[in-house]
Amino acid sequence: IRSCCSAPGVCADDRREYRHPFKVQSEMQPMGARGDSAASDNGQQSNQAAASDAAADAVNGDQDELRCAVIGILPPSTELYHHITGTISSIDDAPIQWREEYSTVHDEENSNKLTLLMSAIFTDQTLTPEAIVEAVQTELRTKCCSSTAAANEDNNNHSSAELWAVSPAPFPLRPLQGYDSLIHIDAEHWQDDAPSTLREYGIVTQSNILDQSEITELKQLVDEAIAEVENKLQEHRPEIDVGEDTFIFREIASRNLQRF
Repeated sequence: IRSCCSAPGVCADDRREYRHPFKVQSEMQPMGARGDSAASDNGQQSNQAAASDAAADAVNGDQDELRCAVIGILPPSTELYHHITGTISSIDDAPIQWREEYSTVHDEENSNKLTLLMSAIFTDQTLTPEAIVEAVQTELRTKCCSSTAAANEDNNNHSSAELWAVSPAPFPLRPLQGYDSLIHIDAEHWQDDAPSTLREYGIVTQSNILDQSEITELKQLVDEAIAEVENKLQEHRPEIDVGEDTFIFREIASRNLQRF
């Protein structure tokens, strides 16, 4: 669900559009280093720590009620990102925890403008994603007004905050540097690093091509695992037509049509 608030004045746009949550990932582009951040200010660091502690307590208290709001901001400034996360710690006493990861994307629905994506974790059921967007927009307007008042008034008119997605769990944003450096494991570290990388990202890559003996060994392991599952299903659930029926167990599930 996407809704928009834009300066001047916070307005809840009637536009509501579905966006596939992974649509943006293929378009992510690198952005500047975090060295230009205003978060180096000691006061902002204190606010950030307080916000993280308060929201973490709330998150740990009720995992079932956790929600994540992904927000896109313009202009796509890391300074604005750090300003927002260091300033907004709660809304009406409802704590917010800002995730450290952020990314950028060219927004096809807004003249392909580069947009910074950031995400907030919250658990208070009285707090709405729209309220977070409104708070972010207000802070954007205030910050842009103070920093560009005489120099470039037009920038303020184009500052905006937009709700891109809401999910019942932390929403992973594509790393700024992409996935290649994170999922590639060399042969020397394969045994140690591949399992954890696969759990984290769902895929791993390796430059070395397996030789025939390794392929044969892997095929044998796979065949043995399949045979074990088929035997267990036949023993305990003989009524299931494996490969044709839909079923779900802790160890294995199938959507039929030989999909497991």
